[in-house]
Amino acid sequence: CNCVDTGTGQFSGQGLDRDQWLDFETLVTKCTDEHWGLTKRSLLGNLRFNGKMRGGAEGILWWKISKNAKRYYLHQALRIYHTDGADRLSQKVKSVNLKDRLGLYCELALETEYLGLKKQYQPEGYALLQRNIALAMVMDSRRAEAWTAYREAKSKLPVAHRIVILLALLGGRLAAQAVVKIALQIR
Repeated sequence: CNCVDTGTGQFSGQGLDRDQWLDFETLVTKCTDEHWGLTKRSLLGNLRFNGKMRGGAEGILWWKISKNAKRYYLHQALRIYHTDGADRLSQKVKSVNLKDRLGLYCELALETEYLGLKKQYQPEGYALLQRNIALAMVMDSRRAEAWTAYREAKSKLPVAHRIVILLALLGGRLAAQAVVKIALQIR
């Protein structure tokens, strides 16, 4: 189902406009932002969050679960999604913990099932993930893995992104740190 955004009073989930059965492709290519649902525990099976990831593990697990789920979407707001208020943690957090973010992308490189699904259903998003994995691997002194991630990403990346990643790959850890620092400042 959808959620009501307390900041706008509108649906927080985008991409669907009627009650309908959802196949996996529709779910991952059309649904964006905050939706909500119930899932049978049996679909979880032996799947678990990657506890080494700081952020992102929940979404990866949902993709893996949803791949085998039969979902029916109700075009109604059955949950309240709070986006306003001075006490919101997301409003207080202004900086990115670089160590956590780099760890996330190094761990993400191991999520082959998820990355395969991203490549199939969201190729541009997959390329951006591989770009970030490449930078994280360079900064972690894992250059061979960084080159592999870059090769996976380059055909879907804009030229400017390819050039920047190549500079980081060729320049090593210090060049990658400079690229990441600049990217964080302009985001």
